[in-house]
Amino acid sequence: MKEFFAHKPDDLYCIILVRTGTLRLNGCTLSLDGMYKETHKKVPCIAAMPGSRIEIFDCKLKGDTVNNSDTAGILAVNANVNIRRSTLAHFKSGAIMCTALPQNMVYIGENEIMTCQTAGIYMQGRASKPIVCNNRIKFSKCVAMTTNLDVDANIYGNEISLCERGIEILNNKSRCIDNIVDKAHDNGIIILGDNKATKCTPAIWRNKVRSCGANGILV
Repeated sequence: MKEFFAHKPDDLYCIILVRTGTLRLNGCTLSLDGMYKETHKKVPCIAAMPGSRIEIFDCKLKGDTVNNSDTAGILAVNANVNIRRSTLAHFKSGAIMCTALPQNMVYIGENEIMTCQTAGIYMQGRASKPIVCNNRIKFSKCVAMTTNLDVDANIYGNEISLCERGIEILNNKSRCIDNIVDKAHDNGIIILGDNKATKCTPAIWRNKVRSCGANGILV
């Protein structure tokens, strides 16, 4: 997440930057195709700064397929997030990158994510409680979904196919229920608890993990 602000926070380039207040998008198309690679920055379509709110419904977001620039779909930093029924494709620096506080409301549901790199959905933030449900993530050269240190996420009903890895749960107690991980090139579900400062006690229940290149579930 820090790599988006490698220069200065005020220097963040994007199509829509939400500093305060609420942004509602319904049925919009945002594209970064053909962006100049010389910017040397990671450029998201939409960026939400602390204390703001974004509501994205039925939108189409596209990265750069011309110059293979470092683009991202949605970057949310301690903001309230509601993303539903949208399509995100061709992002080299992640489709949805989110860090949250415990009081932030984060809901990511019924979206389709395709051909991304770095991460499909990435979540971090101690004691934050994002809900990630009924998304379809496929054809991505990366981990489809990652929850990092001390996130308390609810991940259910997602379909992941033909990604590098399925779901990563890193040092947290997220609940992973009724997901389908199909034909991951590496591990299907990875649970890593290597940080002694916190407990890694996730719940993995009723998931279907099929035809993975390495392990189905690796703890």
